[in-house]
Amino acid sequence: MIFSIIALGFIGGYIYFKKNLSAEEFFQSSQFREGISQYLEEFSTPDKNGFKLTKESSRVSIKATFYALTIYQRFLRKDLSRLTNLNPDAMFDKIRSYYVSPGYYLEKDEEPIFSTVKAFSIDFQFPQDLNQEIDLDWLKENSLENENLENNKLDPEYQLAVINIYRLLSLPEKVKELSVPYLEYYCYQYKPDETTEQSFLRTKFYQVAFMCNLSGAVSSRSQGNCLGKKDTEATKERLSKIQFSQLTNIKEIFFLYHLKDFYNILEDSDLEKSLKAIKEFYFENGFRENLNDQSPNLTGTYYAIKFLFQFHPFYNNQNMVR
Repeated sequence: MIFSIIALGFIGGYIYFKKNLSAEEFFQSSQFREGISQYLEEFSTPDKNGFKLTKESSRVSIKATFYALTIYQRFLRKDLSRLTNLNPDAMFDKIRSYYVSPGYYLEKDEEPIFSTVKAFSIDFQFPQDLNQEIDLDWLKENSLENENLENNKLDPEYQLAVINIYRLLSLPEKVKELSVPYLEYYCYQYKPDETTEQSFLRTKFYQVAFMCNLSGAVSSRSQGNCLGKKDTEATKERLSKIQFSQLTNIKEIFFLYHLKDFYNILEDSDLEKSLKAIKEFYFENGFRENLNDQSPNLTGTYYAIKFLFQFHPFYNNQNMVR
């Protein structure tokens, strides 16, 4: 009986904590951060030396490990040596095990380009060195330099990963070489379906991501031409009509706020509205990816934390790495 009373008291306290704090206060509370730390432990798989994307999954992945390590080190500010149930050296050996000849990372049910950019992002963030090289011919074949590139690889998220791999390989001259043709293609030639708000937000986000990513490699005039006045005004008008509360995927909240910030159309109430919308995804110490999901996962949690890194004043003012 006494344990039932304690449990009910804990649940009642949790409900009060979650419902009675404003979204901004909730996300900067120590209880929230402690919950995230506990949540990450549940997604670690010691016998497989990595993290999994969902509790139900039996498979670890580079993406899940990247999400978890980024949250663990940058948001919680904890050293890898403090991971209680994973051996950091064994975890990096697990990542190395995905490396295949001629020189990239390969996982089941994942595009190698995404596995590779996540592996090298981990390598870039942490002192441990994967000590594995990427085949530049393979990378070129997956870029816009390949005139016979498959349509699915023309997706801007895919090609942004290509550019980021070149950056992670410390090849600024190559990035500069590709910058103009990439901007020309994604500003003027790439014509995706933007009929839904979801597809519109995704397309505009990655178009802007290309511009920001390549800002040091091209002139401001080239970037300005990418944002024609007529198209810019139409984009601003459409963005202003989308409400944070109507979005049911947590990535889209991040996309919308990022775009409104970029186009300088943020209203004073937008931070509060967006944080309130993100809070609706919070469940069992993590975040759901889609509002109707039954349980949270690492993807939803990563994008919620990424939003806080970049836009919540409490974390932004601490000069956290973005």
